[in-house]
Amino acid sequence: MSIPWNRRTFSKTSPYSQFVTLVVKDEAGRRLTRTMGKTDNLQDLVDFYYSTMAPVVERGSGVFEYRGTQIVFPLQQKPVEFDMKDGDVVDFVPVVKPHTLVTPVLKERYEESRSFACTVRRTDELKGLMSFYRWTARKAGAVFEFDGRRLVGDETPADLQLEDGAIIHVSPA
Repeated sequence: MSIPWNRRTFSKTSPYSQFVTLVVKDEAGRRLTRTMGKTDNLQDLVDFYYSTMAPVVERGSGVFEYRGTQIVFPLQQKPVEFDMKDGDVVDFVPVVKPHTLVTPVLKERYEESRSFACTVRRTDELKGLMSFYRWTARKAGAVFEFDGRRLVGDETPADLQLEDGAIIHVSPA
């Protein structure tokens, strides 16, 4: 009777102990698995991910992390340096380019005259930012204005050409 595969142990000199099977997981929930040598360059895993995911994921569009530590290239890091084991997950995290984001300021015209800031994508409708304000400020009704124009929520920061620090005034409804 043979020992089940997951219960087998191998000596340090066993050929099986020379390999590790890693999983690359991205924010979309896709998981790619690859077996590689423990002393192979992790760049091989990165190249595998990008070649498999092309054209959905553009090469260089993110960073790879293992247990919260970024794998830095071209340092030729190896799985053995991270003490990686079979089934360990390397996360692919897309990098958001700064020019795609903007941080407007919501300035109240209430007694409290508080300000709220929230970074959003330039292409997102402002209704998300408005909901953020209502939830954070605990205000059910509010009117939002930018440059004297009442906002309804279907506008985007790009439509309004908002820049960081742009003031959106908030008044009672």
